[in-house]
Amino acid sequence: MAYTLFYDKIIFLSTFWILEVGSIINSFMKQYVAGFLDADGSVTLASKTAKHSYQRRPEITFFNADLKLLKTIQKEYGGKIKEYNYDNPNWNTSYMLILNCNESLNLLDEVHPYMLHSKKKKRAELIVKYYKQYTPRNGKYKEALIKKKQWLNDQVMGIQMRGAGAYWQNPISVFK
Repeated sequence: MAYTLFYDKIIFLSTFWILEVGSIINSFMKQYVAGFLDADGSVTLASKTAKHSYQRRPEITFFNADLKLLKTIQKEYGGKIKEYNYDNPNWNTSYMLILNCNESLNLLDEVHPYMLHSKKKKRAELIVKYYKQYTPRNGKYKEALIKKKQWLNDQVMGIQMRGAGAYWQNPISVFK
């Protein structure tokens, strides 16, 4: 009986240790991806297939010459990788990892607390907080929802990545 009790404690402790180490690794991965997004990524609302400006969708892109690094992120969060070859022989082949819609929302939800780039972080926070609220699953927008979605688009796309063009408006004051 003492052996069984001792064995159960070892199993419990080793399971706890594995879960704790897994949590630390997971937290490290989120922080690393946040830093990588700050440095070599972009957060935007893309309009590639949108007929109207309020139909933009979240998109995250990472640019880098290290394909292995992008594949690691792709394995964790999804997305597609595109290759870019340049005519200049002195330039490395570069790659772009693109995450759309739910993939980008999942990534932003996990990493935006760790982001340090103030403008990208503000874009991420707005998308995480409002995108699903203002986007109907059936794609049918009522007039009030169109106004909210347009407000979100204006806020996110109004945050300029270069220069001093960042602004943010409280949605409560807009919809009164």
